Amino acid sequence: MKAENVEVVVELGKATDVTEGPSFRWVYRRRPQPSPLHDSAGFLRLSGGISCDSRVALCQQTLHRCEPLAVSNYLIKKDVHFCFAGTKVVFLDLEQNNYSGIDREQATALKGVVAGWEAHELNTGAITDGMFGEQTRSVVAEALFERGLLTESEKDGKKAIPTRAGRPTADLLAEYESSAPSVRILHVIRFVKSYVYAVNSLRELSLAEIANRIDTHKRSIAPQATCGDVAEVRRLVRIYIHLRPFFFRASDQCLLDSLVLVEFLRCYNIFPNWVIGVSTDPFRAHSWLEVNQLVINDQVHHVNKYVPIMAR
Repeated sequence: MKAENVEVVVELGKATDVTEGPSFRWVYRRRPQPSPLHDSAGFLRLSGGISCDSRVALCQQTLHRCEPLAVSNYLIKKDVHFCFAGTKVVFLDLEQNNYSGIDREQATALKGVVAGWEAHELNTGAITDGMFGEQTRSVVAEALFERGLLTESEKDGKKAIPTRAGRPTADLLAEYESSAPSVRILHVIRFVKSYVYAVNSLRELSLAEIANRIDTHKRSIAPQATCGDVAEVRRLVRIYIHLRPFFFRASDQCLLDSLVLVEFLRCYNIFPNWVIGVSTDPFRAHSWLEVNQLVINDQVHHVNKYVPIMAR
């Protein structure tokens, strides 16, 4: 049997590193090439860190299949989130702290292979289901399976439901206030503790563990957990922003900024929504917080450039 050659760009960068890079080159092509089962991959991984806005490298994997793989009903791993961004599908693996991506053609090929997968949200143009045989579907699914994005276990998996989050409508700090906020020693102490906690978490934990901790904190004080009164949130965020320059710059560390602010507000039983969004061509990722559809540590015109891939 003739083999198919499928090139799939499957790795975009570390979720805890920068997330800006060149335009994607997701490639799918089919050509006869007799070859034994063989995988070859070249990875350019980023160094560890807590910055969320530097360059990422793309990884290209070429899979050669001489025999079709059995099509099975795959599930998305529980700690994997994904979204449709233009004609691309981007995956965020919270356990591995990785972004991955496939093009619209690979996404269309997953229909009928991944439980719940619907490619109708993609602008697939002239691409139709009939263009893909079982072998092609299996190869694309196997590439994602080998990256740990798919599973065959119902215990570890979930149906493929893309992240959907309401768009924020305004900025919390839309109106400029010239007067400095009233900062007390307790605010400083809680800021320092929140900063140290967030830095250590990013160094020692996966994003899945961090997200689970945040969820656990919310449940532990329910029903007292709240998004908070907007006026009170605004007062605390102004204090936070006043103290932030003494410890780090938020301009290139959006993930750290979001997690420090989450911890700071948690000291007052306020739990904002933590959102991570992505954009493509070029690839970028960004993290921010929302309260009642108000962006509290960024500007709405900026975050709306991104498609939410995770919202907690």
